[in-house]
Amino acid sequence: NECMTETDYELERNKVSISGKNLGEVEIFQAKYTPELKMLAPAVSKTLETLLLRHAPYAQHTPRDYRFFVFETNANKEISLDAYVKRHTDYSYLSPASYLGALILLERLLEKNRQLVISEYNIHLLFATALRIAGKVIDLSTINNERFAKVGGIKTNYLNALEYMFLVYLGFDAFISAQEFIMWRDKLLPHLIGKDLQGHRRLPPTGIPGALFQPYSAT
Repeated sequence: NECMTETDYELERNKVSISGKNLGEVEIFQAKYTPELKMLAPAVSKTLETLLLRHAPYAQHTPRDYRFFVFETNANKEISLDAYVKRHTDYSYLSPASYLGALILLERLLEKNRQLVISEYNIHLLFATALRIAGKVIDLSTINNERFAKVGGIKTNYLNALEYMFLVYLGFDAFISAQEFIMWRDKLLPHLIGKDLQGHRRLPPTGIPGALFQPYSAT
């Protein structure tokens, strides 16, 4: 988490308002993270959209892995990835580091399960589950699964099952190193949002680094 504490938004905030009123946890969270989450959300959704595009050619030729049928749904096709990610940044109350952690865990899941092909049917729930796990690993406190499930548009017992299955297919390897955070912060986000998170320096829009989220064939 230390890799995401270098911007002004990560500084400790006052717990009392100008009028002297004690701020609640949600208000403190919003004051601390909302500006950075607004900057981060488009980067996350763009990464997920690119992942979909890179896996699209494999969806027609790679047999579906039955183990991941539980992550498939038609309902989430009614909401775009942009809107789904924004819903989470607005109401899941997770730090920016948790969103990077979710992308890291999703990439790790693909590395460990090469038959898994990302599609419009599974990307929403795979992302939501990765985010749920990343939040628990990275943040000191999070909302409970019941509230998180409502944000994600599913039932609590379903989220519980998805979380367990995701961890099983990760081999319960949910640890995220500082080096992984640094790689995603420095190589992915600046290209997507056009800013250096450390110095807010404009960068050319060169797109997503090619080494990230490459699709896997059946062989």
